Amino acid sequence: MPKMLVLAPHPDDEINLAGGIIYGSKVEYDIYVAYVTEGNYLVSSEIRHREAEAALSVLGVKNESIIYLGFNDCSYDAEEHTYHLEGSAVTGSIYELLKRISADVIICSDLDYHPDHIMCSLCFERALGKILKERPDYSPEVLKTFAYENSYNGPGDFFEGNKPEFRVNSDGLLISNPYYRLTDAVFYGNTRECNSYHLGKNPLWRAVLCHKSQVLAEKAKRIINSGYMLWARRTDSLLRNANITVSSGDAGFLNDFMLCDSGNILGGHISPVVFDKGFWTPSRDDAKREITVSLEETADSPVLRIYPAMVTGHQDEGEITVVYGGREEDTRLALPYTDIALDGEVKQFSIIAGNSITGISEIELFKDGQPQEPVFAGKADAAPGRAPLFLKVMDNIVITAHEIAQKANRKIRQKNQKSVIIS
Repeated sequence: MPKMLVLAPHPDDEINLAGGIIYGSKVEYDIYVAYVTEGNYLVSSEIRHREAEAALSVLGVKNESIIYLGFNDCSYDAEEHTYHLEGSAVTGSIYELLKRISADVIICSDLDYHPDHIMCSLCFERALGKILKERPDYSPEVLKTFAYENSYNGPGDFFEGNKPEFRVNSDGLLISNPYYRLTDAVFYGNTRECNSYHLGKNPLWRAVLCHKSQVLAEKAKRIINSGYMLWARRTDSLLRNANITVSSGDAGFLNDFMLCDSGNILGGHISPVVFDKGFWTPSRDDAKREITVSLEETADSPVLRIYPAMVTGHQDEGEITVVYGGREEDTRLALPYTDIALDGEVKQFSIIAGNSITGISEIELFKDGQPQEPVFAGKADAAPGRAPLFLKVMDNIVITAHEIAQKANRKIRQKNQKSVIIS
């Protein structure tokens, strides 16, 4: 049976990222869920573990398939973050996890504004990049998505059917990550059970109720929507172990699987995090501005994919020239990436960056123009349509009652914690 791994920043993010996918895939996949942090900033690890295990039991995941990497949760107001203090340790733990499970499908959080979510995304890409170099035969299907947009902070569309909602720029690229086009998303519709307006029979609602400490009932109508949108990242590049040299700068960024990095992932809830690291940039006095790639084996009519640095944040980056087999091809480098079909047999090629190019994040080469063979397929929505009025009224009463109860329990817990500190 193929394996699926859901890598979440905190306990409860498994529902935000992929709750319906977990429930709908439990027959076809051996599912693992791993949490990078304990979610223990305000609530103990013991409580968060207990809630996660209860929720995942509802969704069909056994306790032995739940992994806690054990890193501390950080608040928005932290002066320093785990990523900057222990990033290599986080990456190392994720690396060991990926190596041990060897999943066929990996679903991971992307660049939500919470620093723990950003850390999860960046450390995952760095860890997987290392594994891809070590295992040329391993090409898992990687799907990135968001715990906040279209879910925790998304539209309250439970009663209206699926209404995907993401912030995009004028070019249709996601504001949160302009390497993704909205139109390129893989859509996964929930099962009929997960869309049921009979809440007692809805496994997503019952899983949401398990996360009492997070007052998740308050977000239920947003989380229990009727579909997920994910972005696939190819892992079958021919350049994972290619010999890459550059006229200046650090060539290691060009085939490390990481699309971006940041010197400070804090403060995203106030202003956008700046991803100002993790890409190749030539030195100012470099007149060549050249990348040279030598393949291990000749590739027949491959497709070259070039990702510009995200830091500029605009669609049109500038001119590049690709030189191969006695040919020269000029093109524009633009977000999210530029694909160039190379004709004939290719064993070596060069990329010359124009003077307006800030940097290049990643280069990939694929055997042909066909997409990576999918393991996990998106599926149509099983939404029952708009809720009947009487069910909508009854469900709203039930959801509000649980929200009030969870908020009351949180106040009692906080009061008890203060009493313990005082005593």
